[in-house]
Amino acid sequence: MTNVFDKARDAGFNLVRLFAHGEETSFMLQTAPGAYDESIWRGLDYIIAVAGSRGVRALVVPINNWLSPHVGDGKGTYVEWAGLPESASDEFWTNGRTRQMVRDHFNVMLNRRNVFTGRAWKDEPAIFGFNLFNEPRCPHAQDKEGCPEVVTGWINEMAGHIKSIDTHHLVTVGEEGFFEYDSGLKDADPWGIPENVAPMGRYWSASVGQDFTRQHAGSSIDFAAIHMWPDNWNTTELAFPPVWIDTHIQKSRKIGKPLIMEEFGKQSNGAGDKQPYYDAVYGALLNSLANGDNFRGALFWRWAEDGGNDATTVQTGDATWQTVMRYTKEISEKYQGKPVAGCSPVGDATPAVAASSIEGK
Repeated sequence: MTNVFDKARDAGFNLVRLFAHGEETSFMLQTAPGAYDESIWRGLDYIIAVAGSRGVRALVVPINNWLSPHVGDGKGTYVEWAGLPESASDEFWTNGRTRQMVRDHFNVMLNRRNVFTGRAWKDEPAIFGFNLFNEPRCPHAQDKEGCPEVVTGWINEMAGHIKSIDTHHLVTVGEEGFFEYDSGLKDADPWGIPENVAPMGRYWSASVGQDFTRQHAGSSIDFAAIHMWPDNWNTTELAFPPVWIDTHIQKSRKIGKPLIMEEFGKQSNGAGDKQPYYDAVYGALLNSLANGDNFRGALFWRWAEDGGNDATTVQTGDATWQTVMRYTKEISEKYQGKPVAGCSPVGDATPAVAASSIEGK
């Protein structure tokens, strides 16, 4: 771990996304409502302490949509703990018991005292901020049952709850950034139709419960964040990234929020095929920074020192790594320590130039 963060510092990275939960039943942070595995807490404490000592901050992800139903801190697990059937998964957003369990979990996390730094997480300078929920979904939106509204209500409630405890850190949603069907912007959503959502048709992403503009407009949401997955969305046309990025720049500017591409990846199917997508993201970022616009950072998925487990992984030294290094160097040289207009930051105000994702394991 120390070696990884030494190399992150040397590479010029200043932000990583930290998935602060387990991925399987034998490795769960929260094993039952309010019950935790202390060894996993200590592992997360250590990651944060090591990152901070190298000048790298963590964007913490407490809850993840993509965990299996019985793994702690996934939507399905909270539904199970509330005594609801698996078919009632969308009640996660409105059920009083699930919402209280999430609030309780945030209470514990924010008040957790790091055993290596001696600071509570809510006071920890190595923490940049918190996602509320990685890639939220509400399938009832497919039936026009008001899911975007209930997800928005949950987001505003939980963001406000975090802010009532933690006055030091930034909060964002953690969603891909899809535009809701009736937003007038659904044509900026992914153009392709992945096989697993084929019955939903062209506008599948406009009907999963996300509503980018309204879900980032709340007063307790500090910045807007989006993801970009051309392969997963079956939208690999090179014309797509500029449309996706530019539309989100415009909408986040309208609601007065900085924008970060907190997760993007491209599968590698041959030499150089990732390059145009990385150029699109970092080119847009450089253009925004040069013009004082609100697109402020980009985090790629994901960096591996010793091989990766999927085709999107960026391996140290490979061609994509060299691309990241080139853009990181340019951004750092031009904008190191320069604050965003209107902000009075504590510490380094450099844009979130590039980073990877780290799972707390």
